[in-house]
Amino acid sequence: MSVVIQFIILIFCCGTLESAKLQSFSTSEDTQGLTLELIFDAPVKAGISYQANGNVHIIRVPGAISPVFKGRQELDHLLAISFHIKAVKGALEFWFYPRGFFGVSLLPQLDSQTIRIHAKNGYPTREQINPDGKFQVVCIDPGHGGHDPGAPGSKSVEKQIVLALSRQLRDEINQLPGLKAVLTRDADYKLKLEDRPKISDRVGASLFISLHMNSSLPQVRGYEVFYLSEKGATQTLEARLGEAHSQASESIDSSNSETSSMGAVSSSDSILQQIIFDMQQVETLNSSAVLANVLADHLKETGRRSRGVRRAAFVVLKTIDTPSVLIEMGYITNKDDEAFFVSPEGTKKVSSALAKGIYSYLKEQANHPKKTLKEPATVKKSSGNQAGAVEPVYAVYTVKSGDTLGTLAIRHGVRYSSILAANAGLHPDKLFVGQKIRIPVLNE
Repeated sequence: MSVVIQFIILIFCCGTLESAKLQSFSTSEDTQGLTLELIFDAPVKAGISYQANGNVHIIRVPGAISPVFKGRQELDHLLAISFHIKAVKGALEFWFYPRGFFGVSLLPQLDSQTIRIHAKNGYPTREQINPDGKFQVVCIDPGHGGHDPGAPGSKSVEKQIVLALSRQLRDEINQLPGLKAVLTRDADYKLKLEDRPKISDRVGASLFISLHMNSSLPQVRGYEVFYLSEKGATQTLEARLGEAHSQASESIDSSNSETSSMGAVSSSDSILQQIIFDMQQVETLNSSAVLANVLADHLKETGRRSRGVRRAAFVVLKTIDTPSVLIEMGYITNKDDEAFFVSPEGTKKVSSALAKGIYSYLKEQANHPKKTLKEPATVKKSSGNQAGAVEPVYAVYTVKSGDTLGTLAIRHGVRYSSILAANAGLHPDKLFVGQKIRIPVLNE
């Protein structure tokens, strides 16, 4: 009789056992990577497996269910696209999709009811790549990737060409004294446009170079170098100022009546922040323009057709404090351009020219540190008893071998556009040794 009672009690207990329910999930990040926490209402254990097809990590939690959260959950992070919640027989599975191939693992459980999934940040930090500050770091961004192939050609696609070229350029730069290069992606996966500059910031890059191939009618060919337009810069500036204003407002709202005077300080700080942002933006725009022209000059060595230097509001260029350019290397829809860029010889020529241009730009900056941007000097020209008109002051410079408008702008601490404005009819591509040009003189 006692055996029967024990059996009935056992059946009753097992019948009343409930599955662990997923209550919530959250993410956190640090320099090591991104952590996803899955919180249940009862003790759980998990295992992890990997499917190379699709680059997905599957976390299986036996005996768990998810009554509230179902299907795709967006993460929208540099390191992770999303994860899917799937109910399978006797378990709950979480399909975790990282960006890239840096590795995903289960961290030790802090308590019995929490599962922690960790996506490693495989991008080096400034301290890791340049601990002593001895190097200038160049961030190279191969456009597109993954399910975004870019423009198609007859024998290739954009994402393949620019990745091969970026790898070659990285190797070329790493052979130059005092320089190191980092890629935003070194494999075939997709990165969001706005996330690419984050990698540049993480490694403490001095320059950001984004490489692409263009497409158009079959007869169109040649390279173009872009830097951020004033419109794009204004949009970025407004966004940064909006963040600063929001933070200032939160600071004021959180203060009590005894500290209400802090409102004035926050307002003053906001104005100061605006001035600082504006100065940084102007200087970065100027530096990006100079860099764009220096690289365009060196690309002439490849023998490819130049379509000039232009300004555009590309998302990937919207960064405040890093000189940045986007280069459309050629037209993948042009047979000659495509054949050149898929060939090892073409890749070598272009990467060598770009590496020389980058080295030239950074060396010129090191030899002639950037001066604080000031207004051009002016003088008043008297005219009888009339008040004289204000005229800018210029110095006359004789062009030497190797000079470009880009390097002259760096050397004299003036804007590239200011030199053009001071010399009517001056063509940047047609400087010659011995030519006399006017350089704006800055106020001391």
